[in-house]
Amino acid sequence: MGGIRFHPDSSGYADFNIIAVSGQKMEKIKKKAHAKINLTLKITGRREDGYHELDMIFLELELSDDIEIKKTPEGIRLTCSDVSLPTDEGNLAYRAARLMMQEYGIGNGVDITIEKRIPAQAGLGGGSSNAACVLKCMNELFELNRSDEELEKLAVRLGADVPFFIKGGLARAKGIGEELEDLGVFPEWPILIVKPDISVSTPWAYRAFDEMKKTDAPVDPEAALMALRSGSIGKLAEVLGNDLEAPVIREFPVIGEIKKKMTDHGAAAAMMTGSGSAVFGLFDSMEKAAACAAAMEEVSFITKGVDRVQV
Repeated sequence: MGGIRFHPDSSGYADFNIIAVSGQKMEKIKKKAHAKINLTLKITGRREDGYHELDMIFLELELSDDIEIKKTPEGIRLTCSDVSLPTDEGNLAYRAARLMMQEYGIGNGVDITIEKRIPAQAGLGGGSSNAACVLKCMNELFELNRSDEELEKLAVRLGADVPFFIKGGLARAKGIGEELEDLGVFPEWPILIVKPDISVSTPWAYRAFDEMKKTDAPVDPEAALMALRSGSIGKLAEVLGNDLEAPVIREFPVIGEIKKKMTDHGAAAAMMTGSGSAVFGLFDSMEKAAACAAAMEEVSFITKGVDRVQV
């Protein structure tokens, strides 16, 4: 049996920084690295370098990891509460730190500690969010004063989802994630995340899409934008779409079973996020979200979108 977890924690919805200084120099910093869901994921083409061109609508969630970075004399040391994750170049946060050091000639080292709550290989952007958080933390820690726009250009070198997490919120991303458009504030609808006990490799999911050639229903980001502007959960429910969902469900039918169970238990809509395996449901009340979570056997998280106007 899974368990229901409520996010954010009792400290509130805002991000937080814990900064230690020695004299006038900052010595460490701590920030939240938030998860995301895809309200749309449309694959529009494939480039010669192998990257897929995308048209996505991202929503940043209150569900988050904690990242602390301390200055050290040299090198990069990473520790993570999830011992199944790599702590070397195989971790995107490690590569983000190395990129910052190389790009800006940072002479010090860093000690990175990640307290994980975002499930891995779930389509929730945990690794990408951690990487973006490292970019932002090191920008502050080493007083580089680089703009968000400059950090976004660096972030795209780490992955398609990473640039979005520099600013977060509700945004449309095109290209390979580098073309970002802020979409304002998402309604305060409760969101239930359900993570089955399977992991989906992102490269495999895109290969499966390529092999499938076509999906059952076209994804329409423009229709999703209109639904968001209407403020109607019913209209948005009709136009959510993810090109990766059909090929992933073909291999992992439990994802489709979770979708059906969520809508049967009160979700206005349910869809796989990113390359999976997590499924999210949108609800018009916390009572419905909690009742649905109680009916799920898998680990569940009740959360909501981040309001970047307030954070």
